[in-house]
Amino acid sequence: MKLSIPIQKFLKKNLIKHDLKRKDLVQKINMTYPTVTRIINASRNNPEFMTIITLADFFHCPIDEVIGRKQYILFNEQQQQFLQLSLHEIQKNLISFIKSKLVLEKITAYQLAKKLKLGETVIHDFIKDGSNINILSSPVIIKLANYYCISLDIMIKRTIVSN
Repeated sequence: MKLSIPIQKFLKKNLIKHDLKRKDLVQKINMTYPTVTRIINASRNNPEFMTIITLADFFHCPIDEVIGRKQYILFNEQQQQFLQLSLHEIQKNLISFIKSKLVLEKITAYQLAKKLKLGETVIHDFIKDGSNINILSSPVIIKLANYYCISLDIMIKRTIVSN
């Protein structure tokens, strides 16, 4: 799964829309110039999930919009508010989401990893008590969201939906 092209399109469109230069973006989102340049040039295939969230937070938009998952973006009928979450909160919410799905489906973390075509211990190692894994990679998180047909913002509890 290559995320660089949809993120590149998103960034180019929003830099123009908000009349921003790269250096302005770098200063406002607290990323290095080379990192932002690699993202804009699509030379960084799979940016870290926190980088994607930083972009979504800055442009006040759904994570799904940043990565081109258009089918999960809520439009006019619902207004969304986005919460600024720490890495720890995202980790906790993602683990909670995965564990609830495992219970609901009555499957193990190994079985879920197999369904997602991941390494057999990827999910287990992330959700186990005392894990030293802070966050899954962006492609793994997106595979989870795709598998469960859910918005990334809802999955990590970044959004509050109101009518």
